[in-house]
Amino acid sequence: MSNWKNINETLITTQFSFPTPAQGTRSSIQCQDGAVATWEYDSTDDNGDKVLIYDSSTGEDIQIAYVYAMPGRDIFCGLFSTGAIPSLRITDENCIFYRIDY
Repeated sequence: MSNWKNINETLITTQFSFPTPAQGTRSSIQCQDGAVATWEYDSTDDNGDKVLIYDSSTGEDIQIAYVYAMPGRDIFCGLFSTGAIPSLRITDENCIFYRIDY
């Protein structure tokens, strides 16, 4: 089951800093419940930027999803207790990632 929160009723004050997306580069966050969520840029096509989502809580990266990253939507698609919401396409150098706790 995914976590969801009405973004219009949520105050988001924390930002994540991630490196510029590149194939093979993984970025992780520590979730509010102690889990570790990781994402990796895969490629870009006509529909957008594709990313792999991993659960890294055990120290091993276990792939759990392959999705399109979309501006304004949690890059982890609500699969963890904490998410990261990109302000723009993740490949845009001005993209800001906002933290959201569910």
